[in-house]
Amino acid sequence: MREASQSLTGRTMFVTGASSGIGKAIALAAARAGADVAFSYRINEAGAREVEREITALGRRASVIRLDVSNDASVRALGSAVRAALGRVDAWVNNAGADILTGPAASLSDSQRLDLLLSVDLRGTIHASWCAANVLSAQDEGGVIINMSWDHVLSGMAGTDP
Repeated sequence: MREASQSLTGRTMFVTGASSGIGKAIALAAARAGADVAFSYRINEAGAREVEREITALGRRASVIRLDVSNDASVRALGSAVRAALGRVDAWVNNAGADILTGPAASLSDSQRLDLLLSVDLRGTIHASWCAANVLSAQDEGGVIINMSWDHVLSGMAGTDP
């Protein structure tokens, strides 16, 4: 079976949380398909700058935007930053998510991890989607919003002993 490919030449994409992991893979795949890509990071600026270098090495425009989706002021400023970077947006991918299983958040209490998860993955994604809707609806051709999730939403995951 042949893998289908889709040209994104002449298109633009914005991806939240693209300094590593799945967001990075999305941003790079879009650039390989011909899109100019703007993307955000929260704390991993070095990773974001590496993704920017990889995108520009592919001959595509890249723009890095610092964003904390859990911060209302940061999200409110996002629309104008994305428009300034790309001019227009054909696809907006809300990928940023809170890692509550590893790193510093793993040592938080259950309630603190829940608060972080709701603030970033739910509230942040909703606010970023509202921002995207405003940007896309102001364009003649609109665009698409893609909201990412994690596999545990459908299948659950092992809990911890109380």
